[in-house]
Parts: sequence; structure tokens; C-alpha cells
Amino acid sequence: MGQLFCCRKDDDGHQLIQNQSLLQINRYIQNIDNDYEINKNNKFSEKESKIQNNNYNLNENLISKNGKYNMIFYDINKNQSILMERKLDPIKTLEGLSELNFNNNLYLCGTSSLIPEDNKGSYLFQLNPLSPETKILSKSKYSHYYPALISIQNKYIYCIGGKNNFHCESYCIKENKWLPLPNLTEERYLCTLCYDEFNNILYLFGGINEKNSLHGNNLPIEYKYFLRLRNDINNALNWEKIEIKNNNILLNRISAASLIFENEEKYIYIFGGKDDQGHLLDDVIKFYIESQSFQQSNQKLDFPTEFMNQYAVKSDLNKFLYVFLDKYNNPIIIDKHNYVDYTFDELKI
Repeated sequence: MGQLFCCRKDDDGHQLIQNQSLLQINRYIQNIDNDYEINKNNKFSEKESKIQNNNYNLNENLISKNGKYNMIFYDINKNQSILMERKLDPIKTLEGLSELNFNNNLYLCGTSSLIPEDNKGSYLFQLNPLSPETKILSKSKYSHYYPALISIQNKYIYCIGGKNNFHCESYCIKENKWLPLPNLTEERYLCTLCYDEFNNILYLFGGINEKNSLHGNNLPIEYKYFLRLRNDINNALNWEKIEIKNNNILLNRISAASLIFENEEKYIYIFGGKDDQGHLLDDVIKFYIESQSFQQSNQKLDFPTEFMNQYAVKSDLNKFLYVFLDKYNNPIIIDKHNYVDYTFDELKI
């Protein structure tokens, strides 16, 4: 499996893990062929060069021959990464599994379509960079193929929907058990979740509805609605379909990321993803929570990209900085002080 980042450790071997970090499964192998060797010598604009250098030579690699996968550990403060090999028995593929980076652990949840015998329930794995073992947690009641995952109040992991699935569940971290949540009003997978902690409301944007996708090619439809759930773990209400009255084309995307800045509860920022033509996006959308309306921002990502792990980690050295890893393992830094200034920080090997 190709290494995308440098594999450097401090002398004690553990210093990297003590800082703020991002964890992600490396789903890609490098595929350096003649076409790439030719193209990389061409002259590109700065933006085009970043796309070429970081995404062009990657092939998605979902199936492991030995059951082991490389987990990428990225140290935010030191701007360094290492690869850690982890085994994910009893699964043989990453297809259908979604990721959640939470409390310096990586959670994987989902059910692969390549495992027909696993027709009920989804595995939930916990990967800790300090432990060589993969922890298998309690299995969910329903099968979820590429569900949306989000942590709520540091107590629960919500697993929302998936392909051919309206079911939603909540995993209680303390009790290691699953609790029911209201069903979705319609199928959505590879969608974007964002939790408004101030108002205790969960929002769902974009994604795929298999029944209405374009020619069955796993691309999103032009949505006229987004979904929201007023959250109460003891008495959860039903999901609401909210009509988008302006610019509904903005949510026509999958695998986007989202963020609410700390102490700024007025906006949800949605950025990146893939549109209904299969093109990667670099735009930034502002969702106004009070008016429940959307607006295209003037800012853009440094390059088009999508996300498997949709949530940022805040830097403990600079309170204004938030960091994501995109699907291709590129660190994307958001500077709150400059009010959504998206920059690409290239790791040095």
C-alpha cells in the first residue's frame, strides 16, 4: 500500500500521539504510471498543480488481502503524519464503512455489500493509535451501508441511515449499547451531518437517494429539502423535511464536510464534496441557522475535494485553527480569525 505522508516518529515514539490529532483509514494506493510521469512535468497553475500532485495518481483500494489497513495519524501541531497498520477482522473490505474522528480515536461503522452473510447489523470498530489492537464494540441492530456518523454531547455516536435504509440508531459510549432513533423520512447516504449544539438540533444535508439518483449511478439528485432532528435522546422527535426556498442546487452534493465555529452559532459552513456529474467541488456554502437559508460564499477551498471523515479537530496551539483530513489524506486548515480562510498545508517529506 502506497505511503502518502512521511513516516516520522519522535525519539520516544509516543510524542506525536500526545498532541491534537486526526485519524483516518488510508483507502488509497499510489499508482505512478507513464501518464502521470508525463503529466506531472507539464506546467499547471498553482491550484491545478495541487490537484495533480495530491489526487491524480491515487487509486481507491477498498479490499485488503491480509485483512490489514493503514491508519493515518496526523499530528496537527507538528504537521507530521505516520502510518499505523491495523487489522479489521472480521471484515475484508472498507466498502460501506463510514468514519468518525472523535476523542483521538477513529470509529468505523457500516456493512459492506461484499459480505452477503452479514445481512443484519453493522460492525462498530474503535481504533486507538496507542493500542495495536482493534476494539470491536457492540453491533448495531440494523445494517448501515455508508451511514452518516456524528458524535453528540461526548456521550453518543449517531449512525444515520445508509443505502436502502431509513433506520437511525445511537450508540451509547459509556454503556456500549445501541438505542433507537426516529427513522429518516427518505433514504440518504454519503450525506453530511452537522450538530447545532446551542439549539440541540441535528442537520442532514445532501447525499444520495437511490430511488431518485441519476440512472442508478450513485450520484445525488437536486434536493429540494434538507432534514433536521430536534435532538432529545430520551424523547427524540421525528425528522423534519424542510423545503429549501433558495438555491437548492447548492446541496446537490455528496461527501461534503461541515463546521460550526466555537462560540459562533449563527452559521453552518458546508464545503467540498462531489456534484451530480461526479465532479469534485471547491465551493463553500453558508447555512443561516436563524432563517434556515443558504448562500454561496465568496471563499473557496484551495482545490476541489471530498471527505470520508467530515469533522474538524481544533488546534490546541492556536484557538482559531481547525483542521480536516480530506478523502485523499490532505490536511485542510481553516483559520477562524480570518473568518473562513481555507488554505492547504503541504506536508514535507
